[in-house]
Amino acid sequence: IRTNNLIFPTCMDLNIRIKRMIEDEDAGLKEISRLIRTDPVISAKLLVLANSPVVNLSGRQVHDLQTAVTMLGLNTLRFMTQVISFQQFTKDCRTPELKRMANDLWLYSTNVACWAYAVGKTFRWLNTEAVLFTTIMSSAGTYLLINYLDKFPNVRDAKECLNSLVEHHGQDITVRVLEAFGLPSKIVSVASKEMDIKYMYPI
Repeated sequence: IRTNNLIFPTCMDLNIRIKRMIEDEDAGLKEISRLIRTDPVISAKLLVLANSPVVNLSGRQVHDLQTAVTMLGLNTLRFMTQVISFQQFTKDCRTPELKRMANDLWLYSTNVACWAYAVGKTFRWLNTEAVLFTTIMSSAGTYLLINYLDKFPNVRDAKECLNSLVEHHGQDITVRVLEAFGLPSKIVSVASKEMDIKYMYPI
């Protein structure tokens, strides 16, 4: 933390690259699609989403990733790639207890995000897409801590260890993660508040 040298899991690292490319005015949909295609899981799930009735009102089958990216739009794409990567992260944990904890965190985060989105819809001036993305990203630091713990399968009480790490380092790590993603200062400031960190993991 002191050196700001955090090592991200592959899924998080790819999402940082995707986000940066989306925000790059010189990058087109073709380049973005090519980068996403390097992850077969994200690519497959985006295609499924693009062919869902919610997105694909015409019912015409979408077979290529670039068309799927075009249909979804960049805001939805940014959010969904993050959601998919976090979901995939829960499956990649080797330690059974940490896998369960990562899955619990996933369910908790998505539930809070859905409620935040629903409540946000009642305020016309509020950017609900930003609310949804911010809520999901507030758990990024805890995912990173779980990833670190997963490298030490001999830890006796993983839950107690995680809770201790979140309590003492969760705030700093979350801020560093959000800064690494290049998120706006307003989003980072939300994660920097002590009261928010306590809800990063349902202790």
